[in-house]
Amino acid sequence: GNYGIRSSRPCDPIHQFPDIDNE
Repeated sequence: GNYGIRSSRPCDPIHQFPDIDNE
């Protein structure tokens, strides 16, 4: 649910960026 660019899928629908926690 954080704002990152390392993962391959977003956690927060508000952010169109992948979630750094979902890596």
